[in-house]
Amino acid sequence: MRDFEQDQRLKCLTIEFLEDIIYSPNLLPAEHKAASQLLKLITKEESESSRVDLDKLLALPQTPCKESIETLSALEIAEQMTYVDHQIFVSIRSEEFLGQAWMKTDKATRAPHIILMTKRFNEVSQLVVSEIIRRSNMTARIHAIEKWAAVADISRCLHNFNGVLQVCAAFTNSSVFRLKKTWEKVSKTTKQTIEKLQTIVSSDGRFRNLRDALHRCDPPCIPYLGMYLTDLSFIEEGTPNFTEDGLLNFSKMRMIAHVIREIRHFQQTPYKIELIGKATDYLLDPSLLLDDDELYQMSLEIEPRTSRLSASTIQTLPSSLSLNDCFDKRTTMNLTPMLKRPICPSGAITGPVKERTLKKDYITLNRFINNVEMNKTSTSYQFPQLMMAIQTAVKCVAITLKKCGLAQMRSLGTSEQHFPSLDGRRLEQYLNEVFVNLVASTNTVSLIICKDSEDAIRVETTRSGKYIFAFSAADSQTRGSLEYSSSVGSTFAVYRKTDSTSAVGVDDKDALQAGKTMLCGGYVLYGYCTVMVLAFDGGSVNGFTLDHAVGEFMLTDPNIKIPTSAKLYSVNEGHTHSFDPSLVNFIEKIKVIKVGEIWSARYSGNLVGDCHRILKLGGIYMYPASKEYPNGKHRLLYECCPIAFVFKQAGGLAVNGKQYILDMIPQKFHEKTPFFCGSRDNIMQLMQAVGMTKQPSNETEAE
Repeated sequence: MRDFEQDQRLKCLTIEFLEDIIYSPNLLPAEHKAASQLLKLITKEESESSRVDLDKLLALPQTPCKESIETLSALEIAEQMTYVDHQIFVSIRSEEFLGQAWMKTDKATRAPHIILMTKRFNEVSQLVVSEIIRRSNMTARIHAIEKWAAVADISRCLHNFNGVLQVCAAFTNSSVFRLKKTWEKVSKTTKQTIEKLQTIVSSDGRFRNLRDALHRCDPPCIPYLGMYLTDLSFIEEGTPNFTEDGLLNFSKMRMIAHVIREIRHFQQTPYKIELIGKATDYLLDPSLLLDDDELYQMSLEIEPRTSRLSASTIQTLPSSLSLNDCFDKRTTMNLTPMLKRPICPSGAITGPVKERTLKKDYITLNRFINNVEMNKTSTSYQFPQLMMAIQTAVKCVAITLKKCGLAQMRSLGTSEQHFPSLDGRRLEQYLNEVFVNLVASTNTVSLIICKDSEDAIRVETTRSGKYIFAFSAADSQTRGSLEYSSSVGSTFAVYRKTDSTSAVGVDDKDALQAGKTMLCGGYVLYGYCTVMVLAFDGGSVNGFTLDHAVGEFMLTDPNIKIPTSAKLYSVNEGHTHSFDPSLVNFIEKIKVIKVGEIWSARYSGNLVGDCHRILKLGGIYMYPASKEYPNGKHRLLYECCPIAFVFKQAGGLAVNGKQYILDMIPQKFHEKTPFFCGSRDNIMQLMQAVGMTKQPSNETEAE
């Protein structure tokens, strides 16, 4: 690596070479593994070398911060909290965890970054309490509580469990917790969100739920450091350094190494978050922090005591949670008499180690992309970053759709100060903006095509990447679906640039590609649960369900295959008077009752919802041309093509009545087309009925 430090050009050439050969089909497995490890090592060294200066990052603002909780969005605050916490977290050296260095008198020199992490945790919690208490108006206090609840929820989605605990600790602070009248006015949904978050980070069972969430999520991640420090304290004080025979207790060393290894696992993967100065200045501004005595006095002025609490009532109140509580040696010593035998970090009594076989392999979307489909797909290291941004956008949209009816909720990252109303154009613009902002910030795409923008969104050259992203954040029926609380869907497609080796010179026409050239396509269905269905070029179709408890998409429907035929059709029969006569005859024919051939009809008006039903059960979906929509209603590039791509990989077909959808080359970004998709045999029957004889290209033919 020293050669690379002296010659950056050599490093760039090596990375380009590895990226070119790593996906070669002629590469032997051992060669592929070696190239992958080398690429990972080089990029890791590059990220570590670019680590920020903590002193500069945490320098106090020279002037009072002009931003406030009202002017900053929840997403901006959560991302910058995560950015700062992660920079401190990755700076902690392994030796700082040895010998309970954070409890010693010389802790400032032996464990400086652990102490800094502790200090930062308490400052953020104090900031949250101060921002709530300093607002004398109840409506403003409620807004502050709901805004910080949204920050904590987004932190959970970002796997920043340290940030979740910072906010939850503030909510249990006595100055905030006692505000009974204020809490009564907080919306039910916000209370449920807070309760869910507090359940995740609860210390019950030695952080049992938090440990489970950490083991099920993939990096990047910021765990709650106090949990690991408590583990190390138990090991240090509950397990002797030497055995009864006077030999070194290697069992203790292994337990300590196990804890440190888990911490290092989370330190190795960086976040792709850019520093936003205004938000960071707000989080670091010491003038916003009030001391505990002042806060409690202000709390009493806001809501005076009504009666004296009994001793039994006081015992039920949660105390303010501080990271220092986990470092207090007296607290740890009080627990040591309970240790009859040494305990391991997971809380189990040590003894003979038994292997445990998992009954089910929990596969997250991140793990699936990195370990499964990346072996089949000709992609670069940029692809996982793009997919991570897509799923983060989906999570934000899911949160928005869940809460958009609440009057006091605020935006998650756009210029809007309130959640968009249900009727709406504003909501569609908001959802598009969430996708565009998150995808464009990954430095992986050159062009973005979306329904809300007439022209292609061109990413600036210095931040452009190898891919083109086309999407519809909400399908064509969004407004009607929201007004009547129906399901909503998103569709998206990822294409390669025509010249993927060049970072410049991208043309808008590069986005006008046939669907068969797609690298990845899929859709998301938002309803009682959030389901994402993904298909990769040359791969299978898989369904993922969002686990709201840990903020991860889990693989729930592997290797989806559509039945070859089924007696189910989905079409708006109210418009049959304006359909082509041959199609009307086809519909009427399948409605004729025959023994054993009774068809069922299901139609909701939601493209993604109706197509998802057909994918799982089989049958045929139809949205033909009509007098009102002579070219159909659905957009070819980012609505029809992704769904057609999914159906093709699952063994189905998709046509427009004249040719195969994946063979069509769009002439403009928002071109519309009639759309038919479904089981292979059902589509073949339709093609015969409407007189379609054109055969698909080799790439389009369903496998």
